[in-house]
Amino acid sequence: MTSFWTSVVYPGIEPGKMEALGRAQPFIARGFLIATVLAGGVLGLSWASLKKGLSPSLLVLGLGVLLFADQIRVDDPFIRTMSQVWGQTFQQWSAPDPNVQYLLDRLETEEPFRVLAMGGNQFGQDVKPGMYGLELANGHHPNDLARYRELIGMAGSGAPGNLFDLRDGSPKLGLLSILNVRYIIWPVQRF
Repeated sequence: MTSFWTSVVYPGIEPGKMEALGRAQPFIARGFLIATVLAGGVLGLSWASLKKGLSPSLLVLGLGVLLFADQIRVDDPFIRTMSQVWGQTFQQWSAPDPNVQYLLDRLETEEPFRVLAMGGNQFGQDVKPGMYGLELANGHHPNDLARYRELIGMAGSGAPGNLFDLRDGSPKLGLLSILNVRYIIWPVQRF
């Protein structure tokens, strides 16, 4: 399968991606085997229903068993309840930092406002303050409305260039005022 993929579907694969594909090969093969077994089970149930007179209720029950087995298989490696997230409990991770707590206190006493949060892994993509109910001028998700992305100057998952000057990092107060931005969270430790 992987040789077909790298020669026909995706020729000229880079060495790093080829190495990642090689590491994933056992998982790809196991997934293909499981998908084949499940498809065989559906085919067998369909054949028994058409040729052997399997009742519709037994057909639905059999399909339900296959779906349940597949759900358990998918849930096991991907969906887990974790008591630790990056060395912290969830309560420690989700607790607002002092900056966000200050803004939450302001939110109770002031009129509604927006925050420009410039931290996060990608500059301008910090969405954690939105978790506490703060309105973010740079959007809550990298896939915001196209017109709003155009207004704030965000191309792809880049920084919202129309909200501050990219050369010196100074905020563009006119557009920030129009968007009702009163506070900026700036990652001093990074810049």
